[in-house]
Amino acid sequence: MRQTSIDNITKEMKLGKDIYSAEGRVLLARGQELKAKYVERLRNLGIYLVYIEDKRVADVEVKDLISEQTRREATKIIKDTMLSLKKKRAIIEVRGIKETVNEMVDEIIANRHLLINLLDMRSYDDYLYNHSVGVCILSLTIGIAYKYDELRLRDLGVGALLHDVGKTKISSEILNKPGKLTAEEFEEIKKHSRWGFDMLRGEKELSLLSSHIAYQHHERCDGRGYPRGLSEEETLQFARIVSVADVYDALTADRIYRKRFLPHEARKIIESNLETQFSLQIVKIFFENVALYPVGTMVKLSTGERGVVMKTERGFASQPQVRVLYNEKGEELERYRERNLREEPTISITKVVE
Repeated sequence: MRQTSIDNITKEMKLGKDIYSAEGRVLLARGQELKAKYVERLRNLGIYLVYIEDKRVADVEVKDLISEQTRREATKIIKDTMLSLKKKRAIIEVRGIKETVNEMVDEIIANRHLLINLLDMRSYDDYLYNHSVGVCILSLTIGIAYKYDELRLRDLGVGALLHDVGKTKISSEILNKPGKLTAEEFEEIKKHSRWGFDMLRGEKELSLLSSHIAYQHHERCDGRGYPRGLSEEETLQFARIVSVADVYDALTADRIYRKRFLPHEARKIIESNLETQFSLQIVKIFFENVALYPVGTMVKLSTGERGVVMKTERGFASQPQVRVLYNEKGEELERYRERNLREEPTISITKVVE
């Protein structure tokens, strides 16, 4: 199994991993032959990068930090919550949210030896719900790296999952606008932080720390964020963690108006805003837990060879193990060879081949 752009799909290729809706319904199943009509369906869903079957790397195993069942439960509960709030029924299933976050914490701790590798293939129609779950997973990963205790992890996870509930008061026309927002539209978007805080702080079973994540996750270290222009010292560490997770998840997701950035591209964007927008220490810890070249990625090496990332190791984000499939002339090898870039420091990855 490896990743490829839908632009490179040929009719004999088969899907390597199920694609789900927010409700957990399989939209396209693993093993499905990717005929033109299915490629067009992927394009309409806003999914531009997928896993495909490839016998040369059939032993590639892409593991998620949480199970598909837990991800589905988390997506369903945040979707139900947001739809309820949008209809002004104001029902927040705090107990169910806490139980789901506890499951996520347990699974991430059990898989803490893994880097964040998985390509998230989901429809952009469900973007807000999938984004909330993605931000929760990323935030919990950072919290675990900080050695937070169980209570702090739960407060962080609940706040991260609910960080964007204020957007339920914003029209879908503005939220999903494909072009640049007007000044007036951006001012409307900025209100979601305050609205989210107001929705959450009235919930007796929610900690005020969790509620403040919704309020503060768009503050910046240089004090130029919103809604209150807080400095790094004035902003909760929880909110600074969610700020990094929020931007990374948004950058690496396919959107209606652009294709996703790859992990190493997203890292460059985030690191270009260190100490102005993001906390240096949090970003450092975050990228110690993210695979810059996820398992299943086709890459080109400085030798001119091309191959697929087979394994990633913590602390060596830019030096994965690569199975070389093509020589420097672009000819497919009869016998593939493994290169562990950690053991061959003179060889580096020069580009991702989609």
